[in-house]
Amino acid sequence: MTGHSENPPLSQPSGRVFVGRQTELSALRSGLERAMAGRGGVCLVAGEPGIGKSELADRLAADAVARGAEVLWGRSWEGEGAPPYWPWAQIIRAYVHECDGVELATIFGTATPYVAQVVPEIRDWLPDLPVPPPLDSEQARFRLFDAITTFLNSAAAVPPLVLILDDLHWADKPSLLLLRFLAREMTESRLLIVGTYRDVEVSRGHPLAEVLPSLRQERTVERLLLRGLPEDDVREMLGALRGEQVPEPLAHAISRETEGTPSSSRRSFGI
Repeated sequence: MTGHSENPPLSQPSGRVFVGRQTELSALRSGLERAMAGRGGVCLVAGEPGIGKSELADRLAADAVARGAEVLWGRSWEGEGAPPYWPWAQIIRAYVHECDGVELATIFGTATPYVAQVVPEIRDWLPDLPVPPPLDSEQARFRLFDAITTFLNSAAAVPPLVLILDDLHWADKPSLLLLRFLAREMTESRLLIVGTYRDVEVSRGHPLAEVLPSLRQERTVERLLLRGLPEDDVREMLGALRGEQVPEPLAHAISRETEGTPSSSRRSFGI
């Protein structure tokens, strides 16, 4: 492989600080340690909007880069119109964007035409690829899942690979089925997948609600549920943002009003 690159982490608003979440961050770091030792896994980070899921993923990503791992991001699209497998397409595109046709054919082998249905740019490099069956057929979907799984496990050999799948509550069902497939096939890889989602948006009948039960049964999968910060952490966060200590009564009032949600606490404090 001659050229793959790392997606930049999610941008953070100016003045944002990381406070608390030490238990959750420790769990993610443990997952990273296991992956670097060849025991891959999936960490699902759930919580309401503004609770700090992306900030936690950002912090883990920074730690992973510092440890020599490569980090790639896939973000689900809130609105309509995104093609199937959109988060995975972003990850694959970021990794192979500097490859030539020979390298691509080597990476994906006979499954290259299937992967090209997810990342159409591959046909720019390999215009003579045959047209495979539609991805809604069971056989075609299996070939695609197997090809991407083999690719990611191989890519994670040196250096280890961390994938951040942000906003899985907006992901299409095929993307979630691919995540479940991967979770079963990465036990001996140096691959860590961190997925974030809003649990309050995952109601009965939601694509993620249909996949989560079987996904969470996999021994490679761990779920972290974020709730509001304790009052002391809210006060520390507000003090760090203001650059001076915040009176306890004010911190108490804001913590009680916002139930410790970081984004709401910042807004209540005028930041």
